[in-house]
Amino acid sequence: MEQLGFSVADIIVSFLWIIVMLMMMFAFILVGVEAFSPQSSFASVTNSFLPIMAGVSVNQKSDKAEQKPEELKEAAEETLNLE
Repeated sequence: MEQLGFSVADIIVSFLWIIVMLMMMFAFILVGVEAFSPQSSFASVTNSFLPIMAGVSVNQKSDKAEQKPEELKEAAEETLNLE
């Protein structure tokens, strides 16, 4: 790593900065949810599902991402009726 210009101290400082930023982001999300939610247990359950479902939807893989370029080209030609 030193050949790339990173010292141990640089790596530790960067890691700590990332942890601080992550904690600030979570605090921002929690304060935002608190500000716009009524004070009931049903609302808290509903608001907890919002970030969970957002994370699940972002991490789902699509079938088209796993296809090869040739397969995508053939599928596009079939859809557009090009020959």
